[in-house]
Amino acid sequence: MSAERQRQILFGAATGENIDSMKQALRLAYSFEHDLLRDPFNGGGTLSATELIERFGASRGVGHEAIRILQHRGIVRSKTGPNGGLIVTSPPTDFVISSVSQYVRGKGPVGFAVDEVREAARFISVELPANRPGDALVRLMDDVVRGLGAVKHGIGGCGLEARRQVRAERVAEQLVVRVLDTSHRLSGLRLGHEDDVSERFGVSRPVARQAIRILESQSLISCHRGRALGFFFREPEPGPLCRLIALWMLGEGFTFRDVLSVEHPLRTAMALLALRRITTEPRQQIADLQHRSETTGRARLLDVIEMEKNISSVAHNCVLDLLLRAMTVFKVARAGYLECGSSGFESYVAVNQAFLQSLFSRDENGTERYCREKNYSLMEVDLRCVSLNGLMAD
Repeated sequence: MSAERQRQILFGAATGENIDSMKQALRLAYSFEHDLLRDPFNGGGTLSATELIERFGASRGVGHEAIRILQHRGIVRSKTGPNGGLIVTSPPTDFVISSVSQYVRGKGPVGFAVDEVREAARFISVELPANRPGDALVRLMDDVVRGLGAVKHGIGGCGLEARRQVRAERVAEQLVVRVLDTSHRLSGLRLGHEDDVSERFGVSRPVARQAIRILESQSLISCHRGRALGFFFREPEPGPLCRLIALWMLGEGFTFRDVLSVEHPLRTAMALLALRRITTEPRQQIADLQHRSETTGRARLLDVIEMEKNISSVAHNCVLDLLLRAMTVFKVARAGYLECGSSGFESYVAVNQAFLQSLFSRDENGTERYCREKNYSLMEVDLRCVSLNGLMAD
């Protein structure tokens, strides 16, 4: 298996999606985001749409569609004038905040999430070094909490209001607001098809099609062909936002050390939250993953990602889960994990066994203690991996 294929598997584990199964424009846009995380475009200049399309290796139609998705997500923007073109940027903070708020609204009731996110933010802030980029993530969490309290923004929210919207973005925003502001937030709700959108908003079919693509890029709708023709509202998936947050962290100047400094207290907060909610069914899934590692005497990186994702799922807080996944995406993209191979996680297997015993018995002190030990065991592997790529410089 090639190194690139292994990396895609790790990305898939972290985001919960399979890029290969997506429509071509979405696949190209998301692959470009992965490439940016691994090798940021620091040329300081512009590139033409043709250059970007050639980088995609796609037809002009599909390439332009992918570029419009990236523009909507704040990854590239247009520069006018004689030296105009496309500039690669990091997603604006306000756009990330409003996108996370919308994601939570699409997930359903959020009454319990607000207090938990606020509690986790306080827990993390105590652990963080002062005046480091990690502070920006705590502020982001606080702003998300305020956004959830307001519950008034549509797609992109203040992020889109703060910049010039193209017509397709306005249509996408109005369409999803109508769904989220009703009492019919049911996954599978049919919203129509291209002709319906074109007629309802008085726009051409290409504009309607691009509005639908924007909603697809946020995983808010799914499109069906054949007898079930049309597009349908769906519960949003974490993948698009994981990449967006990871790119935002890169733009905010996060180093690998900064990510670890935030990830460790966040993982501990998630473990304590999972302790309150764990039941027999998810406990068995987690135990099976641990048993597989113990049988072989070591854990693979993929096993570790799946284990932490399962515990995050049990904690049942989609905002905190998003942040933990985004940090995994950042690490997979920025570190030399593949060079580390399948060894190096022996200490994780042992300490995770003690951690799970405390978690399953609902021992809060033991859960926190062993989760901190697990953080240190993972840090040893993380730092050994990242040093291979020389990313340790602050």
